[in-house]
Amino acid sequence: MKRIATALVLVGMLTLGLAADATIDAQIEEIQNAPLKERVKLTNQLKLRLSTMNQEDRSEAIAKMQAKMQATGTMTKAQIRERERIRKSQAESTEEMLRAEHMNQNQMGSQIARDFVNSGSPQAVKIPMH
Repeated sequence: MKRIATALVLVGMLTLGLAADATIDAQIEEIQNAPLKERVKLTNQLKLRLSTMNQEDRSEAIAKMQAKMQATGTMTKAQIRERERIRKSQAESTEEMLRAEHMNQNQMGSQIARDFVNSGSPQAVKIPMH
């Protein structure tokens, strides 16, 4: 009985996954065929739907949408290059921010160690500073 229930749950999940893919495909098709004023509204609806998906499904849906847009000529090569440039810039900014954060943490740790050593506490341990 448990095997049957498990099999039904798996079939249900697969069916929902396929239905979600079909619905996203339909939304993409609707966006492509909509007048310009309507595209913004439909695109925002699609974005809202994508935001509720898990990371893997969202990435897959976005890749599929970009492939469709490229195939239909909706996205020009210049737009594709611009998106790649933006992604690269965002990655570099994130790396720089993390480096700065790490440096600030090191400085705070060094300052705390210096304050501890300079406090004259009998338990203070001398820590060599660089």
